[in-house]
Amino acid sequence: MADKQEMDSATTTNARVVPFPAARRVGDVRACADMLEQLHGTPAQDYWRSHCRAMYARLIDVGCVEEEARDEVLAFQQEVHAELTDRHQARSRARGRSS
Repeated sequence: MADKQEMDSATTTNARVVPFPAARRVGDVRACADMLEQLHGTPAQDYWRSHCRAMYARLIDVGCVEEEARDEVLAFQQEVHAELTDRHQARSRARGRSS
C-alpha cells in the first residue's frame, strides 16, 4: 500500500483548480456595471482595465493557466457588456412608455 507522502504527491500532481465561472458571478457583473455607469471617459477605462487585470491575476494565482484565465475574463467582459446593454434597453423602453 502507498504511504501518505506518495498519496499526497499523486493527489497534488493530478489536482486541477476549476474556479466558479467569472461570467456567472452575477453580483460581480452587476457591481462592475454599476461602477461603469457612474464613471465616464478615462476613469471608466482605468477602472475597467484594473478590474479585468485583477481578475486575471487572481485566476492565475489560484492555478488557472493563461488561456483559461483569459477566456474567463473575456466571458466576464461579455456579461458586463450584456448587463449594460440590458439596462440601456430597459431605460429606453421605460421612456417610450412614459411619453
